[in-house]
Amino acid sequence: MPDDPDWNSLFLERILPAFAVQAGGQDQPRCVFVTGHQGSGKTTTLQRLLTELGPEQTQSIVPDALLGQLDVLHGPGPDATQAFDAYRRIHCATHCERLADHAVAKRAHILWERAIPGNIERIAIALRRLGYRVECLALATPVPESWLATLHRSLAASASGNRAALHVSWPILVETALRWPVLLDRAESALLFDRIAVLDRDGETAFDNHVIAAPDQRLWSDPAFAFESLLVERARARPEAALAALLADWDQLAPQIAAAEHPAWPPDDQAAFDLHLRALVADPGSRFDLDGPDPDPAAAQAWIGRLASDLAAVRASPEARDQPTLASRSERLLGLVRQVSGQPIR
Repeated sequence: MPDDPDWNSLFLERILPAFAVQAGGQDQPRCVFVTGHQGSGKTTTLQRLLTELGPEQTQSIVPDALLGQLDVLHGPGPDATQAFDAYRRIHCATHCERLADHAVAKRAHILWERAIPGNIERIAIALRRLGYRVECLALATPVPESWLATLHRSLAASASGNRAALHVSWPILVETALRWPVLLDRAESALLFDRIAVLDRDGETAFDNHVIAAPDQRLWSDPAFAFESLLVERARARPEAALAALLADWDQLAPQIAAAEHPAWPPDDQAAFDLHLRALVADPGSRFDLDGPDPDPAAAQAWIGRLASDLAAVRASPEARDQPTLASRSERLLGLVRQVSGQPIR
């Protein structure tokens, strides 16, 4: 196949007929960004919201679905591989935005799955100016559970012959997870969205805040706490059975991942994840429940130490450049959890 497909024709002939919303006419259309790192449960959440809003009047934008639709990119050979990579890195985002333009023209709701922040801020501002109520749902699924979910999905897709299967590396997933708390800090400071909610690992709402209209300004109805909520929910206690199940799942997957010899899963990354997971299972802080009665001091200290490490990693991520509020918010959060858990406040 040619090295450079006609991307516009592919959109008009393959993407638009397959995914374009047919109805609209909403007096107050909503755009809900369903956000989170790979394997955090975005597609499941989006499908639930699609049922609530009505599929006939809601534009669903799922980048992986667009990738799967273009079978012309999934053939053997270097040309197809090059075209697939170009679509994933560049043209898929353009096609997603063109689907959003189509929805805006129809005044339809939009459900938009986002694995990385990218240009979400620019899009949110533009949609608000066009009369949309723009919301952000941040999924707080912990990183180890998420990577195991991506491994299962990739292996199942490969076994079925799906050449569009994406293979997510452990370092990439970790890096992506660090970007979303940073984005929430910026979004809360700028009142970027009309609503921000954090969903826990079970899909239940852990935090919910919305903007209220005051004369000549926008204000949050409650104190900004999405940044903090996302990090605390990711670190929530796991029951002993859940920790054992995590380890058993990895022990079952590890030989398959090693045998696959995929470049996204090099041996060093497999070993790094194995060490991370076994340290997590051995850590008494993994069982610490911040809301539980009579916290064990040692477990509380271990959990707070891990949270402090997570906060430091977020602040050190490239996404966090020029965001001075992160340091003060991190210190306030650590002081708060020490107080709640009965630990000394430094």
